[in-house]
Amino acid sequence: MMTDKINILIIGLGNIGQQTTKELCAMRLRNKISLNKIYILNKDKYKLNAIREDILSSTLLIAKREKIDVENYLAVEEMLQCADLSENLSLSIVILSFGVKISEHIDYDKVLHTSQRHTLFLEHKKILDSLTDQLMFNLQPSPLLINIVNPIEEICKYLVVDYGYNNNKVIGCSAELDSTRGYKYLLRNCKNTYNIESFCYLGKHNETGKYILANDGSSSHNIIEHSDWSTMAQKEGGNILYHNKKPPIFGPSESILNLVTALLTKNSETLMSCSVWDQSINDFSSYPIIINNLSFRHTL
Repeated sequence: MMTDKINILIIGLGNIGQQTTKELCAMRLRNKISLNKIYILNKDKYKLNAIREDILSSTLLIAKREKIDVENYLAVEEMLQCADLSENLSLSIVILSFGVKISEHIDYDKVLHTSQRHTLFLEHKKILDSLTDQLMFNLQPSPLLINIVNPIEEICKYLVVDYGYNNNKVIGCSAELDSTRGYKYLLRNCKNTYNIESFCYLGKHNETGKYILANDGSSSHNIIEHSDWSTMAQKEGGNILYHNKKPPIFGPSESILNLVTALLTKNSETLMSCSVWDQSINDFSSYPIIINNLSFRHTL
């Protein structure tokens, strides 16, 4: 059972923002989630309306193919709206998915060997600052902020330290993907298989973290020794960026969907690795957390 009367704002309609919006609409069409509104925001209003129409056409095609009642589609059309930040949107979740054009800000010759995410901080900080005056009106009373903007931990920390946002209301969405990449390469290279739900990433989204087996609700976790498979997993983002000349799309989008689904689930709990505030280091880092009903708690 999913919580209803939930309003979500998605800021930034690049590849990840578009894919996430499309999949949320498809989930609503199939009655997998119950949402009141999905608001989308982009600096180009004409592009925003064009993307909305494209997503709605895609959703109607899904309804036709899967023989879903047209009333479900009409509910999606009513749900998906272009955001007007001058209005009180009564938000429960805000997804930050904006970004600069990667090719103008990174060195492709280096991405195979070292993460370039940190080089994006100043440009992404500028975008965030430009939104502040309009956005702060709708950040009351503290909706959950899900951040997929790189560098994940630095942007999350900036929201908490510089803007004073509640540190228990900011989640970096990178470790769900880091965990899944690790599990994928583990399956290919090792005979031992572990429960995918308990396989989590610990650390920052910068290729230096560890993989652990997290015990649901327990402070006891087992660290898995690094091997060739873990190195491949941690460098996957750079490999995709180098060879495709644009950042990963589908993995990051699905990780957002997993997190949103867990947050909307009311009657059960989900164990997931996310970047959250760590008081002991005054910074964000990824840990296994327990999620349900628009809230989360640490397991460590």
